[in-house]
Formats: sequence, structure tokens, C-alpha cells
Amino acid sequence: MRKVVCPLCGETLMLRPEEVVLYAEFDCLECGAALEVVSEDPFKVKAVEEESTADDDDDDDDDDD
Repeated sequence: MRKVVCPLCGETLMLRPEEVVLYAEFDCLECGAALEVVSEDPFKVKAVEEESTADDDDDDDDDDD
């Protein structure tokens, strides 16, 4: 098992080795944040930012002159 600390809430999570490969995504059990492994050496995780498509649609409307 590998210890992982959530960068948002500080909760310590225990993950199986197959869950800690590069670009693997998992959820924090405490705060529910989506996390992603971004580096294996040194081991680092970051919160996954959710993309908003609603803002992209608004930008297209500005070009309709």
C-alpha cells in the first residue's frame, strides 16, 4: 500500500500499487476531490480541474456580428 496525501484537504489515503501509476485518477475519500498522479519519482498528485464547456460556447457567440 502507498500513502498519498490529498493536496486539498490533507487526508492521508492508502492506495494499492496499481492505483499509483502515472496519470492514474482516483477520488479523495474525505473531500471527494478528483486526484491524478502527475509524477512517479518524486511521487506527486494534484487535483484534477474540471473543464467547463459552457464558457467555451459563450465565446463563440461573440463572433456573430
